[in-house]
Amino acid sequence: MSIDINKIPIINKMGKEKKDYGSNTVIGLGKGETPLINLSFAQREIEFGETVLYTDPEVATTRDILGKEWDRYHRIVNYYVSSKEMLEQCIEVLTRKKAFDEVPEEFDDLARHFHRMKATYDRGAKEYTNDDFYPLGIKNSISYCVCRDLEPPFDVYNSDRYLDGSDKYKVKAAGGKQTVFITKRHPYVESEEELKSKQVTLTPLEDGEFEVKVNSDYVGIVRRYAIVVSTRKPVAHYGMFAIASSSGSKIFVYACDFDTVNYRDDKVSKKLGVWGSAAVILAYGFTNQSLEAELVKAKDFFEKNCDGRCVILIKPTERFTEGIDWCDETKPKNKPEIEFD
Repeated sequence: MSIDINKIPIINKMGKEKKDYGSNTVIGLGKGETPLINLSFAQREIEFGETVLYTDPEVATTRDILGKEWDRYHRIVNYYVSSKEMLEQCIEVLTRKKAFDEVPEEFDDLARHFHRMKATYDRGAKEYTNDDFYPLGIKNSISYCVCRDLEPPFDVYNSDRYLDGSDKYKVKAAGGKQTVFITKRHPYVESEEELKSKQVTLTPLEDGEFEVKVNSDYVGIVRRYAIVVSTRKPVAHYGMFAIASSSGSKIFVYACDFDTVNYRDDKVSKKLGVWGSAAVILAYGFTNQSLEAELVKAKDFFEKNCDGRCVILIKPTERFTEGIDWCDETKPKNKPEIEFD
């Protein structure tokens, strides 16, 4: 069923009636003050398009309706007429739910519409690639570890001895047979002979600190999530926002396991947060509560700064589980990586 444009309020993103129409006109469907999607058509183009749709073709052609403005408007008016039903279907589907199980086809259709408006009619902001996001990537990261089953006198590092939040150690190096961390905690011994161990190597540093190298079989790494942005859609994630910009660029902001995101680390450029050309790490953390807040914060940033016209929430394919990955139990021989569609 076609919708009479004369019965549709033209509203801006704040939901108020708009008097000065231009290329940022929003078409609202239904009665209320709820703004929907800015489709980049100007008010004059909408009016001409609706006139064409509701005029008997035996009475008047598009050229008759446009008259002297034929040269200026005929291409975009014809596109409006041919695409209106598709665009209405996209809006109806994309505003039906608060969250989707997967990215619907209508989202891709709408992104293609914005791409056409940008490419053919020069509407919308710039097109985006992951190269545009690299400067936003994190420059460093912190990971934490815990220890267990260390024998005296190194049982002082066993994390289950502490309940005051000091059970975790900031990791300096990990991933091999030994995990290294720095701490001021140290065992009390009567002779150096007691410090000889296959489990732990202790090296004094300045300011009363010690470099502790522990056999990784006795170490667990605290799980981290990463908040990632990419123009490629991942297969699995802990929650995702899909954003269609006014240029038709599709931007995916999602959460995933930090350790599945590889990053560029070479002599030319060291950028933690860049996985080849596929993704950029924006933030990371350790709890589900902070994951949700960081994901929404990142979505808000890209929606605002990349002129997002349509934003939908995609339900997690799996849930981030807070906890410890013990190196002797769960560490894979080959590091898993994110898969993309």
